[in-house]
Amino acid sequence: MSYTRWSDTSDVYIYGSDDGFVIHVASRRWDWTDELPVQLPFEPGDPEAVKEWLIQQARISARVGSPEYGAWQAVPAPYGGQSYILDTSGECAQMLTEMAEAGVMVPDGLVDEMAAA
Repeated sequence: MSYTRWSDTSDVYIYGSDDGFVIHVASRRWDWTDELPVQLPFEPGDPEAVKEWLIQQARISARVGSPEYGAWQAVPAPYGGQSYILDTSGECAQMLTEMAEAGVMVPDGLVDEMAAA
């Protein structure tokens, strides 16, 4: 089960495995020069809404990497580009707290979710 994936608001990808809780930290993130448009909601039951969502995602993705729209920024050391396997969700919550304090983007509410898991 995935707890979070890399996104504009997350430098971490976390999932549970037979070995424990796995955290992968991105090595870099795209820093937009302008605000992104409001994300369209993904509505799987509405084919027209899905089409519009896919078009918006393609437009956004096409801009990543273009200096006209932003720049790549390194995720803060020592966490950027690293992976961790932790035994408990509590240990995971603690590591996420430390990462967030160091400037790694951790989604709102994720630390509490992991602490309660």
